Amino acid sequence: MLQAPLSNLGVYELDFVFVDGMKIQYTAYLKAIRPYCIPGCVIVCDDIVSQQDKMETLRPYLEKQGLSHEIKHLTDGDGIVIIKT
Repeated sequence: MLQAPLSNLGVYELDFVFVDGMKIQYTAYLKAIRPYCIPGCVIVCDDIVSQQDKMETLRPYLEKQGLSHEIKHLTDGDGIVIIKT
């Protein structure tokens, strides 16, 4: 997870984010980056299908926050979720 605010790294606005890390931390990652996402930012989370058992809190978080999202199944049997802020 992010140990310091992104602003400490000189990052203040994000328009695209690719998330591929510890699947159990995806919701925490989103909570950490959302303050830096500009309207219309696209966030892509990897391995959403094969690792869905480790991401139990992700879908409820997206729905509670009213974030538009779509799961895309890939040819390798896995998938990504595309989130628009």
